[in-house]
Amino acid sequence: MKSSSASLGGCVKRLIALCWFCFAVMALHADGTVTNGYISAVLRSECANAPTPPPPVGTTAVGTNYVIMTVADADPRNLENAQQVATDAIFLSLMASYCDLPITASNCIARRVQWSITTYDVNGNPVISGCAASGCQYHSCAGFESGPPIILAQPSDQSVNSGQTATFSVDISGAAPLYYQWMFDQTNVLAGATNSTLVLPNARTNQTGTYQVVIYNSLGGTNSRAATLTVNPGPAATNGYITAVLRTDCGDAPTPPPPVGIIKVGTNYVIMTVADADPWDWQNAQQLATDGAFLSLMSFYCTLPITARSCIKRQVQWNVITYDVNGNPITSGCAASGCQYHSCAGSESGLPIILAQPSDQWVNSGQTATFSVDISGAAPLYYQWMFDQTNVLAGATNSALVLPNARTNQAGTYEVIIYNTLGSTNSRVATLTVNPGPAATNGYVTAVLRSGCANAPTPPPPVGTIRMGTNYVIMSVADANPLNWQNAQQVAADGVFSFLMPFYCALPSTGSNCLMDQVQWNIITYDANGNPVTSGCAASGCQFHLCAGGTTQILPTALMISLASASVGLSWSTMASDFVLEQSTNMVDWNPVTWPGATSFDTISVQMPPQGSGGFFRLRHK
Repeated sequence: MKSSSASLGGCVKRLIALCWFCFAVMALHADGTVTNGYISAVLRSECANAPTPPPPVGTTAVGTNYVIMTVADADPRNLENAQQVATDAIFLSLMASYCDLPITASNCIARRVQWSITTYDVNGNPVISGCAASGCQYHSCAGFESGPPIILAQPSDQSVNSGQTATFSVDISGAAPLYYQWMFDQTNVLAGATNSTLVLPNARTNQTGTYQVVIYNSLGGTNSRAATLTVNPGPAATNGYITAVLRTDCGDAPTPPPPVGIIKVGTNYVIMTVADADPWDWQNAQQLATDGAFLSLMSFYCTLPITARSCIKRQVQWNVITYDVNGNPITSGCAASGCQYHSCAGSESGLPIILAQPSDQWVNSGQTATFSVDISGAAPLYYQWMFDQTNVLAGATNSALVLPNARTNQAGTYEVIIYNTLGSTNSRVATLTVNPGPAATNGYVTAVLRSGCANAPTPPPPVGTIRMGTNYVIMSVADANPLNWQNAQQVAADGVFSFLMPFYCALPSTGSNCLMDQVQWNIITYDANGNPVTSGCAASGCQFHLCAGGTTQILPTALMISLASASVGLSWSTMASDFVLEQSTNMVDWNPVTWPGATSFDTISVQMPPQGSGGFFRLRHK
């Protein structure tokens, strides 16, 4: 506990600082206004901008993540002078206000702060910012806080091997002096454990239990959470830990490693320490972590529960990770046998569980349809596919069902029964749709009208047929080489697109399908299996075509602006008589542009004087 004379000394120092500042302020303008600029002492969190406007001279403003005091009316560009008037004594007088700011998730307040000087012009605009004359170091809030103890960071649970060091710590805010007393298993006072951090070197199994700390000052007290220490009974390594690890792609190196010869299973990893050896000798580590060790761990990893957060998959790399004697990761890499992924097939246990269901299929007559299912469960696993729920498909006993040269009489539902010695389960019923038109033998050349957020429709319809989606219309116009783009543009003629326009323009517009009253004419080619190959515009160009009035109108591809010393030029390519160029200063009231321009059948250009040409321009269809 601090002596009363020490406490009195601190109060005297603060009183002197405050009185000095009172004297300094008395020399300033009585009304707090400035004629030169504001010189401010600022304490702010790292995510706080320069506070604006600054307060009047001699006053302090407190925000959610800053404290600012204007200390002088002076030239805001003279940083050297600003550092002289914003003294350390002034910053000390502000520390208590800053350190009492409530800490939230958004204000970035920390228990330390830099002393910053910010200057402003007479209008309150920031000019320069820098550190106090004493430097840019951080100043702790310890000794400046008020009130009873408040825990900012609780001690966390620890897991160490026998012989390693365990450390618990707590972060506290409150009026000084603060006192600490650590307890073991809630009732045993630990002699000498009177700091914010508790260090247990050479931990032993009899130290396993809970640790918490009592914190108090003259205004009150509080207890921390009871943190648990686990001391693994196996000895700690004397050289380092060589481990075999199976972990997900989103799993970090597990810490600490278990004792030598012990396996530890986490939510998304399995780790085994295979040797106590030099963690820097990578070649030796790969020899010690043998494939046999990894094989013995596969059943543990492959039975981990799959959740949305664990990233568990049915395949895993074999990793070697080395650690120093304190359990800190040193090196990480693949097993000596390579970086390939190893399947969980044959290493799982339990009833069959479906990880991925078969999906619906849509093919043209003559194409191949494929259904598949992904299963976890104890081997061996058996499969039986069914057609329309009652017809057993002879020989269809694998996880995938392939139907080559599909015909219309094969349209229907498909599901699979999966079983092992522990039980069985059925997949969802997936639907196969077989379009009656024949599949292409060379490839599909299609005319497509689609919204800006629509992908290439798959599969394409049979040749000569039309399919309408929620945001597209597609027609297969030919069975031809999908790599011959010149031929594709010839067979997907403008007449085809004009024929499709009423279908596209009749599609209902929703908030999600991106439909507009204009569309480009696209050609997409597909291979014989219905996979997209090439995509581009019709032979007539990439312009947009309007749905208005059921007729096709051509929109301008762009409104081009060119600047010259004596004029501003606007030009666009279009049917000149279809559009009017309009100007506005507020984007509400629009008026036709009256400057004379040159007009041709496919181009309009307008030259305007630079004065009065500012604002907004648009093209309006007549």
